[in-house]
Amino acid sequence: MTDPPAASKVLLPPGVKIGAGRETTESDPQGQIVQGVKFPLTTANGTSLSVFVPYSDIHDTAKVQTIIERRVAGILAITG
Repeated sequence: MTDPPAASKVLLPPGVKIGAGRETTESDPQGQIVQGVKFPLTTANGTSLSVFVPYSDIHDTAKVQTIIERRVAGILAITG
């Protein structure tokens, strides 16, 4: 098996670091239980947060990128 092309990798927002993920479940907006991975993130200003990526989206790098960017942007809108 070969490595995926670089274009298919998620690029973190500037200054954001990601830690090891852990398998977990969460409820979706309709209340259904969804399996996925929760990743800890740290912003450049030291804010710690996490992002949940459902397994149904895990191979869609564009969607994962959007999930992370929206979460980070929302937190930074509060913390600066």
